[in-house]
Amino acid sequence: MDGDNITYEDMYGGIKWLSDTLNLQIVSQNIFQDFVESWWIILLALGIAMLISWLWILLMRCLAWIIVWLSLLALVGLLGFGCYYCFKTYSDLQDVPGSDLSYTEVGFTTNLNAYLALRDTWLWFGIIISVVLFILLLMLLFLRTRIRIAIELISEASKAVGYITSALFFPLIPFVLQVRMIALIVFLM
Repeated sequence: MDGDNITYEDMYGGIKWLSDTLNLQIVSQNIFQDFVESWWIILLALGIAMLISWLWILLMRCLAWIIVWLSLLALVGLLGFGCYYCFKTYSDLQDVPGSDLSYTEVGFTTNLNAYLALRDTWLWFGIIISVVLFILLLMLLFLRTRIRIAIELISEASKAVGYITSALFFPLIPFVLQVRMIALIVFLM
């Protein structure tokens, strides 16, 4: 092929390659075969997810305020540690040769370690995490009464869902419908 003209053989080879690559019937049969071989794992995972959901609802009924406030405090703690780690790494890289290069000097690379070895990367990470932490602290400070109301709503909603245990089985209906649709598509191909 000279770059300007496309011959019949080039077109035929390209179409054949595309047909072999995108042979959807074989791909769908492989997917269905994987599904047939691992159906018990999927059902086991669904059962475990339902059990965990039920336990979470029970926990939220009794301990909603503890879970919500501990989650928020854990988020503040993780963001605080992230700020510390980023700025500590930024200061540790001060004496490392090559860490003061700019992004244009490094160039584009898929090796993320090249970017993580730069001081500017850790400075930007630290600034972004600090801004997020500041915004979160402001929100917690000014919206704490709203958070209390939300905690009460969560507690009441978990009580309501606890009384309607059939709601925990609802995700099985879309799952069964999706399985039927996949089987229909595979058998019609």
